[in-house]
Amino acid sequence: MAFLSLFRDVIRKINQWAKRDDRIRRALRRYDGRTVVFNAIGDAVYVFTVTADGISLAVSPPSYPADMYVEMDAEMARKLIRKRHASLLDIQLGRIKLKNITMEDIRLLYLLMKLKWPKAP
Repeated sequence: MAFLSLFRDVIRKINQWAKRDDRIRRALRRYDGRTVVFNAIGDAVYVFTVTADGISLAVSPPSYPADMYVEMDAEMARKLIRKRHASLLDIQLGRIKLKNITMEDIRLLYLLMKLKWPKAP
């Protein structure tokens, strides 16, 4: 669970920012009730549940709904988190697999990535 501490810190920050940043609150409302599954192969499955009030995290639950799904190996995840950038080639070559994720979802992710985050593991 190499990313657990990082993800908990990020969620804590997003939930704090949501209290004072209308852009974050609007995004949470738009995704209210949805789940994002991040499968870091060789590490763990991280399930993020979004509500209007914030984000919560479960690690490797026995089952989970997958409104949105991202899969990559743990090393690719480290690279993505450190650089905060993925190339289209990584997706085309299957290094990163996405399901039910739109360009609007990706734009929201870039908005969140512009915020100041803790360092990757």
